[in-house]
Amino acid sequence: MTDLERLTAWLEAPVYPAGVLLYERLIGTGFVLSVLKAGEDSYSRSVLEAALSEKHAQLLAEQQARQQELPPVLAEGKLRAGKLLDERIVLKERMRLLHAGGTSSGDQLRELAFQVLALNDQLDEHFGQQDFYEQHGYLPDADPPSCTTPLALTTRRNTLRTYVTRYSKQLQQAYGAGEISRLQHKLDHYRAELFAVETELQKAAAD
Repeated sequence: MTDLERLTAWLEAPVYPAGVLLYERLIGTGFVLSVLKAGEDSYSRSVLEAALSEKHAQLLAEQQARQQELPPVLAEGKLRAGKLLDERIVLKERMRLLHAGGTSSGDQLRELAFQVLALNDQLDEHFGQQDFYEQHGYLPDADPPSCTTPLALTTRRNTLRTYVTRYSKQLQQAYGAGEISRLQHKLDHYRAELFAVETELQKAAAD
């Protein structure tokens, strides 16, 4: 969950202690935080709600700005993704017609299924990059870093966390054994790499 999503959820159901923790996480320490931690009353609640509402507006504006000023690779990818989505609709309709005509197997249906899976992979890559950019403001590495510096590992960790979140959500909404298997395979792959990267970061911190 992003900071913007956390703030949105809190503003919809404002619980004071959770809001104080959000304030400390997103805005920082200082006199206002000490006032908020002193206890809840009408004044402290109004201060908290005003501060978090302002922070929410700031993060929302930043996200919208990033969406409007996409890097060239994402802008081009957005156009390509639209075409891929249209192509996938056509392929799925052809598969539906084959099923409706009594075809449940065969080379033609198998080839269409492979084409749909290939399109899914391309779309996943694009939307994964877009999600990452909207959260972090920069694009993830296309490949794992060749070095093991803390900075490179941290960047890769952020990339992998985004992918794990994305595929976890998709897996919850998936249907069909093939789709579930494909998403689970990707999720397992990124989880394994994330574990390895976090292990390296822990080693670096201990040195």
